[in-house]
Amino acid sequence: MKTEVFILNFILVCVFSLNTLSAVPNTRRHLLMDYNWKFIQSDVKDAENPDFDDTGWRTLNLPHDWSIEGEFHRAGARRNSID
Repeated sequence: MKTEVFILNFILVCVFSLNTLSAVPNTRRHLLMDYNWKFIQSDVKDAENPDFDDTGWRTLNLPHDWSIEGEFHRAGARRNSID
């Protein structure tokens, strides 16, 4: 009898636990951030500011390798925005 009560209680706890977990809404967002990056092969001051003018920069998609730009320079910048 004790075993049956234990098993019944265990099953009820499992069922109610699953029910409360399923009631939590999924708030996670998946963002694909591989497209529409801006790139310039130079050292740029203040490029981290959202209102920075990057219209003269080249638009590219990731993955991107600086070696395709020609001669290697140590300075370069990429930018993107999340809406």
